[in-house]
Amino acid sequence: MSVNQIQDKSSVQSEVVHVKESSKKSTLYSILAFLGFIGVTASIVMGFYKMLVYENPDSYLLDSKNVHVGGDAYNYIINGTHTTAYFVLALVCMVFTCTMLVLNEMNTKG
Repeated sequence: MSVNQIQDKSSVQSEVVHVKESSKKSTLYSILAFLGFIGVTASIVMGFYKMLVYENPDSYLLDSKNVHVGGDAYNYIINGTHTTAYFVLALVCMVFTCTMLVLNEMNTKG
C-alpha cells in the first residue's frame, strides 16, 4: 500500500464520520424544533384559555374558572397578565424553533 492510498482511506473514513455526526446533529435539531412547536402551541392555547374563559358565579357551590381573588376587575387584570406571559412564552418558543430549523438547514447544507 502506498502513502497516497492510506491517505485516501483516511480521508474517506473522516468523511463517513463527518456524515454520521452531521446526521445526528440534524436529528437533534429536528427533535428540538418539534418540541419548540409543541411549546408554541401549548402556550398559545393556554394564553387564549386565560383570556377567554372566566366564570365567577355568585354561589360558592358552583365551580369557578380562572378566579384568583374576590373582585372581578382584579381577576381580569390577573388573567390579562397571565395571558401576556403565555403569549411572550410562545414568542420565545417560536424564536427557539426557528433557530433550530435554521441550524438544521445549515448543518445539512454545510
